[in-house]
Amino acid sequence: MRRLILLLALTVCLASTRSAGAIDGTILVSLGASGATLAGGSGSTSSAPAVTADATGVAFEALSRAVPSDVNATTDVFFREIGEVDAEGIVVREARTTLLSIAADGRGPGNNRSFAPAASDDGRRVAFASLASDLVEGDENGTTDVFLRNREAEQTLRLSAPAGGDANGPSHSPAISADGQYAAFCSEASNLVEGDDNGVADAFIVELETGAMTRVAPADALPEVAGGCVRTALSNDGGSLAYTYRVAGDGQASAAVFLYERASGASTRVAGAGSGTNALALSGGGEIVLFDSEAADLVAGDTNRVPDLFAWEADGGRLTRLSVSANGAEGNKPSGLLGAAISADGRYVAYSSAASNLVPGDGNGAADVFRLDRETGELLIVSMAETGVAGNGPSYSPQITDDGQNVAYVSGSSNIVFGDRNNHPDIYLRGAPFSERAGPDDLPLETPNPDDFVGPPVSYGDDDGGLDPLLIGPFAAAALALVLIAGWFLLGRAPKA
Repeated sequence: MRRLILLLALTVCLASTRSAGAIDGTILVSLGASGATLAGGSGSTSSAPAVTADATGVAFEALSRAVPSDVNATTDVFFREIGEVDAEGIVVREARTTLLSIAADGRGPGNNRSFAPAASDDGRRVAFASLASDLVEGDENGTTDVFLRNREAEQTLRLSAPAGGDANGPSHSPAISADGQYAAFCSEASNLVEGDDNGVADAFIVELETGAMTRVAPADALPEVAGGCVRTALSNDGGSLAYTYRVAGDGQASAAVFLYERASGASTRVAGAGSGTNALALSGGGEIVLFDSEAADLVAGDTNRVPDLFAWEADGGRLTRLSVSANGAEGNKPSGLLGAAISADGRYVAYSSAASNLVPGDGNGAADVFRLDRETGELLIVSMAETGVAGNGPSYSPQITDDGQNVAYVSGSSNIVFGDRNNHPDIYLRGAPFSERAGPDDLPLETPNPDDFVGPPVSYGDDDGGLDPLLIGPFAAAALALVLIAGWFLLGRAPKA
């Protein structure tokens, strides 16, 4: 029995780590501290991934007991370090999950919901929003604030607070620069800086080393502002901020997109009403803004009557619709409503789309995650199952690494990796190459039932120390385990010479 346990442990280690410098296939990210798949009560989910530049870690939110001390029965923010082995099979980084939305006394999670993480390139600093009042001392405003967790120093700071006091309104939608020097967020508070008297939520930028805070408001849009700031996105060095504002358009409140340059203090309107409500991303140099829009007049030939994903270039103001197939066909269902991301150099874009005509063989009837090469026009599907077909549930909220070769995303599919039976959305990390097709030419309207595929047993529950679920991931690892076990016992039972 001891031999069996040791062998299984070795198999788990091999299956749950990556080779140095590469993501091989798909990795299940939303795991507990012991490596068990996350499970909980009704509504238990994992979402909002924020991947590091080199795909060595992912911050995410989860409504599940991912670590033993997580007993608050609400959403918390976690960080998953991806295990890594070198060419000789030596573990150079252990896989582990840690709690970021931790109470100031260090004994457990905050006393209310934490969500919407954003990570610096190295993963050392993670910004997030929270309703908890005990993450720092003196938080008495009873509303949502934005916090910064320094993973290296194991310290939490509240960003959305005036000097020596509480914000008088909620703050949300945090972003952080790749270098970890600046953070941004939206806030309805009027006392974060002097002179904030427009009565709506504004965007704010905070210099993290000094605490200096700048309010960003689109002066040319103030007469038509209907609800203020919705989302934020920062460039690598924090010099540029993309943000969306609720404005009055077409008789109802919708969003418009702006780009702010910190050096000049000026905002440029990128797109008008009906844009940037759900997706907003900014390239590393701040020169390309991604956003979704339901407007039909942004580019010529937009006749599909559904939201699309667009890219705006600061140099010249060129606007391009991205959510089209390789041959230029319009998507037949919404794109961008469930998130989009862009690589540091702006070449690669990851986005979610419900369209079934972007790549061949897409018959799953659900949103998928795609990666577009803006330079070559190549469009590939990311959210593929181990069986070579698209996931059998919706996939969304993609985040892409700096080089565009790895994509983290959320999926409600149960067939992305073998044995995923927790019946809740999980977070996955997939490395290139991606697929040109979502399935074979004769793919039926519904993808195969994942229950048809038999995999190793899965450990569920409140992180009870079960086997690492990545044992269930690559089928080859499971097959190898069976072969090794059989060989071990045959050798062990053979008569001695």
